[in-house]
Amino acid sequence: MTNDLHVHGANVAPLVTSQEPTGALARSFKGQHNKPGAPAERPACDHREKTVTTARARAALAGFMMHLIVNNGGQPQYQLTKWNLTREFADLAEVTAFLDQTGARDA
Repeated sequence: MTNDLHVHGANVAPLVTSQEPTGALARSFKGQHNKPGAPAERPACDHREKTVTTARARAALAGFMMHLIVNNGGQPQYQLTKWNLTREFADLAEVTAFLDQTGARDA
């Protein structure tokens, strides 16, 4: 049995080429087999990026699209849009306060 797929006569590459994990999955298991009981190594976390991603997820759960834009002064600015409505915020704290007011649940 092969992993080849045939879609309307077209030959498509196999979905899985090996049993070894690749990419982020491989990095998450790095060193676990060599050191029993040792915690997995974790990459350094960029807390600002995580905070922005969490706010974006909260906005999405409430039906908003969150955009990070740069204003004419070169400062980052956040935009939340829903349907044809747009609201701009100067910083992430304002976005979080607005999401709290709207009842957006935590991501």
